[in-house]
Amino acid sequence: MNKNLNKIIKISAFIILIIIIGAGLSSENNKKKKFDRLGNEVSSYATNSVDRVNKSVITLPEDGILVGLDSGKGSYESKIQNASGVITLKSEFMKTEFVRGVYKKKDPRLDVAVPMYISTDSYGGSMYLVLFNDRGDVAIEKSFARLGGKNIVLGNINILPGDGDKVEYKVNLIYKSEGLDKSLKTLISKPKEVTIPVVDGHFDPAGTISK
Repeated sequence: MNKNLNKIIKISAFIILIIIIGAGLSSENNKKKKFDRLGNEVSSYATNSVDRVNKSVITLPEDGILVGLDSGKGSYESKIQNASGVITLKSEFMKTEFVRGVYKKKDPRLDVAVPMYISTDSYGGSMYLVLFNDRGDVAIEKSFARLGGKNIVLGNINILPGDGDKVEYKVNLIYKSEGLDKSLKTLISKPKEVTIPVVDGHFDPAGTISK
């Protein structure tokens, strides 16, 4: 009788263990599927990222004040320059990059790189490249890099693969810096190129390469 009881107990314990393991595997599998679905959802934001970027809030690089945009433009009063100015996003050059993420380590993310003109600052106007995180409900400015003055003429923006574990990807921008040669009275156009690595959703100035 005792032997049969012990046998029943062992079998029952084994069945319970199998059920627990099965439930754990099922739960883990469901979490992975949910993570994959999240990735698909986040990547789909790219279809209308431009709408959210054009209605975003920009931190004015020098003044540090917030400027709300409407249709990619926003006006401001510069406290440093004591003058009014205008921010203009060049959304026609916008590029998106989906960062797939790593299960249990990093959530999937959609980044948006957009050039931005600032009419009034200590440089007499500037061109920046801004990096946004598109969350699906709002685009949040995460990082920016100054390319030069308002004489910048944009060419192409390309997304390049990252290298190593740290750099997620790179943003490559080809442009021209135009100016008037006063002595020759002719327009000079200098081709330029900058490649900026993106680490954890932010530009990495230390890894930037300019040509």
